[in-house]
Amino acid sequence: MNLGTKLGLMIVGVLLLILLSAPTAMGYGGEPTKSIILVPEGDYEVGSTVNIETHLFEKAVYKNADDINVTIGSWPNQRHIDAVASGTTGIYDVDFTIQANDTYNGYVSVRIETTIGNLTAVEYINIQVEHDVDIDVMVEVLSGMVQGKNDTFEAQVTVKKDGTLTDASDIEGYVEGDTYWQDINGTWQSTGTYLFEWTAPANLTNLGSFQFGVDVNVTDDWGYGWTEFTVREIEAWIHKANITTSNAGIKIYVVDKDGKPVSGATVDVTHDHDGNYSTLAILTSKTTNADGVATFDLNHDDLATITGMILITSGGLYHTIDLHVDLKNVPDTMEDPEPWGSWFQVEAYDEDLKKGSNTVDFIAFNNSASFNNTDIYYYFTQAGSPTHTIIKYGKATTDGEGKFSVTFSVATAKGMVYGYFHAATGIAGTYDDSNDGLTYDSDTAYFWFDHEAEKSSKISISTSGTKIEIGKALALNVKVPTQGMLFVVMVPQGVSLDDINTIGADILWQLILPDPIYVEMGTSTVTVMLPSFLPNNAKFIFFAMSWDDDGQYYNFLEIKPGQSGGTGGGGGDGDDDDDDDGGIPGFEALFFVAAIGISLAAIEYRRR
Repeated sequence: MNLGTKLGLMIVGVLLLILLSAPTAMGYGGEPTKSIILVPEGDYEVGSTVNIETHLFEKAVYKNADDINVTIGSWPNQRHIDAVASGTTGIYDVDFTIQANDTYNGYVSVRIETTIGNLTAVEYINIQVEHDVDIDVMVEVLSGMVQGKNDTFEAQVTVKKDGTLTDASDIEGYVEGDTYWQDINGTWQSTGTYLFEWTAPANLTNLGSFQFGVDVNVTDDWGYGWTEFTVREIEAWIHKANITTSNAGIKIYVVDKDGKPVSGATVDVTHDHDGNYSTLAILTSKTTNADGVATFDLNHDDLATITGMILITSGGLYHTIDLHVDLKNVPDTMEDPEPWGSWFQVEAYDEDLKKGSNTVDFIAFNNSASFNNTDIYYYFTQAGSPTHTIIKYGKATTDGEGKFSVTFSVATAKGMVYGYFHAATGIAGTYDDSNDGLTYDSDTAYFWFDHEAEKSSKISISTSGTKIEIGKALALNVKVPTQGMLFVVMVPQGVSLDDINTIGADILWQLILPDPIYVEMGTSTVTVMLPSFLPNNAKFIFFAMSWDDDGQYYNFLEIKPGQSGGTGGGGGDGDDDDDDDGGIPGFEALFFVAAIGISLAAIEYRRR
């Protein structure tokens, strides 16, 4: 798995935002039809003219519609627009001017329903509408990201209108948890600048992830800012120990909010041991010793990973973390992709694309068995290049193992490629095509480009002259050009990033942070706890990444206890060390460590 894939996994939440503009389809009466809407990319606002093309297929062949209906806007402000045949079979033009009543939450919704015979395809697409006034709300955390009960969360909020600091007509803040909500008021500091403070109540019971958000009104123009922080009195870390073909030895380290070991804490580990989710997971319970450590030997069959959940309770407090332990070196290219469920699916062997020609290998499943010697109708579109574009469509036939390949070319490595697949599956409950007497179903796939991550000076990390010390909290200043994440990895002294792929699991901590810290655009103050059980003869890698439509960017600070410094490594003690300078191979290894330490659920970039 290369760096682009790992970054792609990490930004799965960001992809959800991209999908707002991705074509999605529903079928009624049969699935052999496919309608694809193509919208030129650009900045749209009320008064803008939108020129849409909709392409209609039946079994990968362009077909004219017997009927086509287009609806603009959201209920109750919906209106109908005429679709005009372009003169080319199956292609229709839909042109309209955006009206104020068409927009909802910053988007215009377009619904196109096309009918061929008794088959109907319904397609939706959302077009983002820019407002002529830009309200930018930035949240900077002043108190650090990890808090305990009775501690105070402090954030500075700045409000800009069209790039200039501006006082808000109204500004409202709040703190939200799983079962908690509290409105908080800000204090005006200077033009466009406000201070918000919230103290975690002593009787707060549901600890964990919290969100601070602020809604801003500037003369009837609205903006919103937010950040996440954590309220916990206990923290936990996983350390892989002796891994065999039948046992996974792991250690769970539990500390309090000051980084001191917690003894007598109950640690419950529930893990899947055989890869069969119809069988019960195994629950093992241990108690931490005086060093705050609970040691487990988790029995398992011949698995590639062990997954599960860890629950830590101490004095009425609790904390949960995901369990995800790699047991093997999984090959970059899957030799036998496994289906995710009992329905028609198409999976790709390699989903990293590049500019130019690409051949992607697929395997099709039906009821979790390979779908052999079957016709698969496919459609590939690309968004952001600079329009939604159909780059390939046609029919492929699977071989005796359900495999097939498609070759297509992309003009630019910007945006996403979406694949749509139809096949006669025979699965009960799907729609029948009375034209051929077969039953069809569909699947969708998304592909990202193999962007090589770029080291960027736009990202910076600094200790502000403070030397790092084991067992103490460390305040970091983290600056990112867009939203981003901060990881902390510890490696033994004398080990470079390039060594991470080859050294043993016994001496590797997966991650120092139980979860990544999300940082908003701009500069944030982030507090990182370095627990007392960590060795002093280690190096710490503070790694920040961010992303935009064109790629992923990173920078890092590699430093040792007793040192202080800024982005790029080195330290304040004048030592000549073997710190890696941030070459891409090392960071492939770093993302390997991050990938095994965090589940997709923990990485999802959450937005309100």
